[in-house]
Amino acid sequence: MEREQSLVSSLLINDREEVYDDQEPVTEPRKAIEELVQMGESAVPILAALVERYVSEKVGRYYIEYVMEILGRVGGEQAVELVLRALLACSLDDFDDYAPSTCIKSLRTLKKTATPAIIKFVQENYGTQYAVMAIAEAIEEIRDQRLIPLLLKLLKYPDPVVVQSALVSLQNQDDKSIVPHIIPLLKYEHENLAEQREVRERALSALEGLLREDQSRLRSILIEHHILSPESLRELSKEVSSEIDALAWAYERGLVFKGDEGEQLTALLKERRAKKTIRTVLEKLTRLAYHETIIPYDEYQSILQRCNSLEDSENNIKRNIAEAFWLSDPEADLLGVNVAKTEERQVKGCHPMPRHAKERVCSILQSKGFAVSEHYDSILARSGRRSIVITSQAVEGKRVWANIRIRLCREWEEHEMAPILKELWEVIESRPMMKK
Repeated sequence: MEREQSLVSSLLINDREEVYDDQEPVTEPRKAIEELVQMGESAVPILAALVERYVSEKVGRYYIEYVMEILGRVGGEQAVELVLRALLACSLDDFDDYAPSTCIKSLRTLKKTATPAIIKFVQENYGTQYAVMAIAEAIEEIRDQRLIPLLLKLLKYPDPVVVQSALVSLQNQDDKSIVPHIIPLLKYEHENLAEQREVRERALSALEGLLREDQSRLRSILIEHHILSPESLRELSKEVSSEIDALAWAYERGLVFKGDEGEQLTALLKERRAKKTIRTVLEKLTRLAYHETIIPYDEYQSILQRCNSLEDSENNIKRNIAEAFWLSDPEADLLGVNVAKTEERQVKGCHPMPRHAKERVCSILQSKGFAVSEHYDSILARSGRRSIVITSQAVEGKRVWANIRIRLCREWEEHEMAPILKELWEVIESRPMMKK
C-alpha cells in the first residue's frame, strides 16, 4: 500500500502551482511509469482511481497523460474502458486540450483489443462531436475489418474532420468492397471550402490506395467524375504556371531584408520558395502520371515520399527563421515560435519610423550582440536562441501616429526582458533635438 501511494505521488509530481506558473520545469516520472507498466493488470485499480479523480475534478492535469500511456501499454478490457471514460469526460466538458491526444495515442497502442469497446462507445456517444472526432483519429491506424461498418457510418458524419479520419482508416483496411462508398465523396459539399477540398483530397487518396492494383478502374472512375478531363488538365496547367511565376518573382525581387543578415535571410526565403515550387509541381505531375496509368502505385508513392522530405526541409528552414517569414509574408504566422513578451504603444511621429530612431534602435541591439536586419518599417534582431521583432503600423485616423509593437521571441529569461524593453521604448518615444 505504501509503495502504491509512492507511485501515485510520483505521477502527480508536476501537478503543482510552481510548475503551472513556470517557476519549475516539468519532470517526467519515467521510473514510476515503467514500474506501473511492469505491474501489468495489478496496476489498473491504482490507475482507475486516478481516472475517477480526473473525471470528478474536471481540471486538466499532467498525471492523466502518464495514466493514459500506462493503460495503453498494460492493455486489457478495463484499460480500454478507462481510456474511453477519460476521453468522454474531457470531450463533454472541454476542460483539457491535451488529454484527447494522449487518449488517442493510448487507443492506437491498444489496437484491435479496443475495437469492440470503440464501436459501442461511438454508438452511445454519436452526438458528442469531440469524442467522435478523437475516436475517428485514433482508429486511423487500427486495421480491423470489424471497424468497417462504423467507418462507413462516419463517412456521413456532419463534421468533415471526422469524415477525413474515416477515409484514412478505410484506406488502411485495404478492402476494395468499400470503393463504391468512397466515390461520392469525390464531390463532397461543405460550407467550409477548405474542409471540402480536404475531404475530396482524402477521398481521392483513399481510392488511389485501394485501387493500386487496378489502375484502369481508378482511371475510369476519375474520368466519369471529371477528376481527369480536358478541363482538369487546363486547371493543372494554370496551377503549375502560377507556382513557376511565384518562384521567378521571388528571385527577381532582390534583397528582401537589409542589414547584418539581409543576404542570408533573403537566400533562405528564396531557397524555401524553390523547394516548395519543386515539391508542388512534382506532386501534381506525378499524380497525373499515376492517374493516366503511366507509372505504378509503388513508384507514385516513392516520389511522394521524396516530396515529403522536401516539405520537411522547407519547414525546417521556416522554423529556423520564422520571424523573417512572418515579416515578409502578410499571410504567414510565427509557426509556433514562443513569444515570451509583447508590448504595444501608440507613438506620435513614428509612421513611418524616423530614421534616427531606427538607427539608434539598431545600434543598441548590435551593441548587445544581436544581428539586426530591416524589412521596410520592421526590425528583426537575432542572437542565438533569442530574437526581437519590432513592427510599425499606421493608426487609423491619426496621420503621423503609429502602433509600435515589440515582441521578444523564443528563449528569454524573465529578468532580461524589462531592461531591454525599457531601453528600446526610450529610444522609440524620444524626439530628435531641434536646431535653434
